[in-house]
Amino acid sequence: MNEAPWDWSQFLERTEWMVRLRWMAVGGTLAALALANLFLPGVLPLVLLTGVTVAIGLYNLIFYLFIWAVRLYGPPRRLWGGPRLLMHAQILLDLATLTLLLHYAGGAENPFFPYYVFHVTLAAITLSRGASFFYAALASALYAGMVWMEYAGWIGHVHLLGLVDPDLYRREVYLIATTFALSTTVFFAALVVGGLARQLQERERQLLASNQACELRSAELAALNRRLQELDQAKTSFMLMVTHELRAPLAAIQSYLQLILKGYVSPEDQRRTLERASERAAELLDLIADLLELSQARAQPAEAALQWVHPEDILQEVVQLLRGQAEEKGLALQVAVEEGLPQVHVVPRDMRAVWTNLISNAIKYTGPGGKVTVSLQRDAEGLRGSVQDTGIGIPPEEVDRIFSEFFRASNARATGTRGTGLGLSIVKRLIENYGGRIWVESSPGKGSTFTFFWPVPRAEGAALPQEKAQVQEVPAP
Repeated sequence: MNEAPWDWSQFLERTEWMVRLRWMAVGGTLAALALANLFLPGVLPLVLLTGVTVAIGLYNLIFYLFIWAVRLYGPPRRLWGGPRLLMHAQILLDLATLTLLLHYAGGAENPFFPYYVFHVTLAAITLSRGASFFYAALASALYAGMVWMEYAGWIGHVHLLGLVDPDLYRREVYLIATTFALSTTVFFAALVVGGLARQLQERERQLLASNQACELRSAELAALNRRLQELDQAKTSFMLMVTHELRAPLAAIQSYLQLILKGYVSPEDQRRTLERASERAAELLDLIADLLELSQARAQPAEAALQWVHPEDILQEVVQLLRGQAEEKGLALQVAVEEGLPQVHVVPRDMRAVWTNLISNAIKYTGPGGKVTVSLQRDAEGLRGSVQDTGIGIPPEEVDRIFSEFFRASNARATGTRGTGLGLSIVKRLIENYGGRIWVESSPGKGSTFTFFWPVPRAEGAALPQEKAQVQEVPAP
């Protein structure tokens, strides 16, 4: 019999229900025996019937105490067969005692033989389909064995004197009819009730699965709602920061112009005031350019814009553009690229922005006579790039915030060098868009090293990378 595993909660619920019904049966039987003794004195063996009824009450009390103990102390750790075996034991005991009650109360003459259907129905509801058919066969066998053994004289027969024909239990046609009626009834009950029970159990499992799915979806929606709230809050904070950053240079430009227009600035100082306004306007343009670049970095790269490119070509292009800045400050700009690097599938503008921001920052915050070293080499599953400088470095307490939007280290602000605080956040977003990561190691006064990992996807049919000669830039004079 293929029966699904039970848990103790199912056993306790169903056994508690059976115990209550059994107490009702015991009380009803005792009441029926009292009435029989009143109206049919001396007809039934009351002692034997009372003994069977008391036996039912005793094993029902045992099951009641067992339920109480399980609820109080928990289920036993070792029980052969588990709670299902106890359910089988109850049905077997009920069928056996019902057969004894029928035997001592008239046998084939007793009209209550359909009570077998109740126990088969109970088995069909609580146990498997195979178990219900087994108990239907057992009930048929018990009843048939009792009435035919009485017919054969192998066991005694209790006649219900004054109620039925005394020879009824010896009529073969009657015995065949009752046995056939009982057998077909219990098997039909097992078939129908078992099928309905299986359908109800399947519906219950589906409802449980649906409920779990709804709870999971509800949790997902709650998480998404929290995420949306966080994004909305981040958006609001970002807009406030952008407004503040845009307002400061605009207010300064307006102030300089108002001073000139209202005649507060002497003719000889007007040029200096206009130069200051021009510087703030340049800051404003830098900020707007970085904001536009940040908005592009926030979005995932468009598939149509992706290209297979040689990463060393992009690096060389950026180095050539920034070489002039390094030479003006008297910096040594060194570049080392490993030979035979694989191609990468990127939007060229994105990789160019990464190198531009990192190298320009290194040049900006490194004093004259310093050195900036750029390297690009293979990694386990991609490329590893780094930009090292001998500049001002980053205070240890500010390293964790260095990639935040609009954040500039305190020593960077102290240099008076123009900056928006967006460059490194743009770099981080661009690298993470491609599944990479970036980190920094820095010591104040000794310089910083920004290192990033850029994954290289394996694409079928992608062009094979051409070998490139190693590039080694000599220090700028």
